[in-house]
Amino acid sequence: MEIERRYDLSTRRRSALDALHRTGDKADPAFRAAMDELRAVEDEAARAVSE
Repeated sequence: MEIERRYDLSTRRRSALDALHRTGDKADPAFRAAMDELRAVEDEAARAVSE
């Protein structure tokens, strides 16, 4: 997967997952921010593969 090949994406994904696991529930604003970052990382990886 492209995320694992690119250090920058891997680091961002790991940080977002860590933040996600620190949230108490889906109502926590940090949960939404972490999910948005995960989505952004996945979108960037998909664009990189399709170029």
